[in-house]
Amino acid sequence: MLCSPLFWQIRYLVTNLTKKNFKSSVAELNQLIDLYGHDARLFLLNCLVEETDFKESKNQRDAQKILLLANELGQVLQAPNFISTISQVFGTLVAPGGAWA
Repeated sequence: MLCSPLFWQIRYLVTNLTKKNFKSSVAELNQLIDLYGHDARLFLLNCLVEETDFKESKNQRDAQKILLLANELGQVLQAPNFISTISQVFGTLVAPGGAWA
């Protein structure tokens, strides 16, 4: 089981993602994923989907998050467990009490 400080750091990096800190934040996120594996990537995907406003088509504030989400989905797409990973991410969000419930 992963520790809360890891989740806090991932959420912090996603929440504060800007064009200026994009490269360093992505590098740190990749390090965390390399260290902690699938659960860290799953939490990152959850954070990206929760923190991104998809309703605003001209929302420049979330452009970096959308770029990172697209990159992460591309990484997950190549994994043999792609379907289960996507199901876990969106299942959590749609479940009662989730971000999209």
